[in-house]
Amino acid sequence: MKRLFAAVISLFIGMGSTYAQEVAGVKFGESYDSAIKKLINKFGDASGKTRDMILFDNIIYAGVEFDHASFHFQYSTDRSYLHMASFIVKPKSEKEVKNIMDNLKDKLSSKYETKEEDDVLFPGRKIYMAGQNPKNASRPLIILSDQSYGGLYELSLSYGPIEFITEEL
Repeated sequence: MKRLFAAVISLFIGMGSTYAQEVAGVKFGESYDSAIKKLINKFGDASGKTRDMILFDNIIYAGVEFDHASFHFQYSTDRSYLHMASFIVKPKSEKEVKNIMDNLKDKLSSKYETKEEDDVLFPGRKIYMAGQNPKNASRPLIILSDQSYGGLYELSLSYGPIEFITEEL
């Protein structure tokens, strides 16, 4: 009976950590070489690549058309780790911002525990934090936010950062 209970608990823990630790079909901690193959297969050719980042333009993710998506990597002496991803959309109006924000907020809320807070940088706006960072339980896995600058709008869906490398002095 103890073994069965332990197996069931392990299954639930494993399901939860796997579910929350990937983005666009790529696991956090996955290497640059492995991730780029999966991302190109999903989104097409990258619009930009550096050692630390892969950039895609005009993609569809979670049913939303994003203007840009970037995937960021950390490096140790012997390997790379996917540790952060950002999806940016530039809506044309405040109404479009609200529609996209509500759509993504609903999708996040259906999969993760989601918290709403006032945005301290942009008074009157809300940010939404979802999930739990697997390397730092006090931080969210995902942040959904929007900004406006003189009639220009930007909505950001950010995963991470998840720190795989701890640098010490």
